[in-house]
Amino acid sequence: MAVPNLLALLGLCCAAAGFFSRSNLLHYLFFLELALLSVFLGISAPGGGGGVYILLTMGAAAVESAVGLSLVVGFFRDQGSTVSSSPTLWG
Repeated sequence: MAVPNLLALLGLCCAAAGFFSRSNLLHYLFFLELALLSVFLGISAPGGGGGVYILLTMGAAAVESAVGLSLVVGFFRDQGSTVSSSPTLWG
């Protein structure tokens, strides 16, 4: 297994562990972004090419970050805090 693939797997495992162990909305979004970037690293690094794919993925990550930040701002305005009241967002 190549080093970029191992780094991608490590990043994905850390993102999954962090996502399921936090109750703060900002942490959820941070670990979701880490997971997406880890998958991006695992797919794009071994091939050495694919510049268009890399640009599309980074554009999608930027849009996802902007939407996530707007959701956090809306949640904060509505609730007064970014900490969810239940142990998970879905509870």
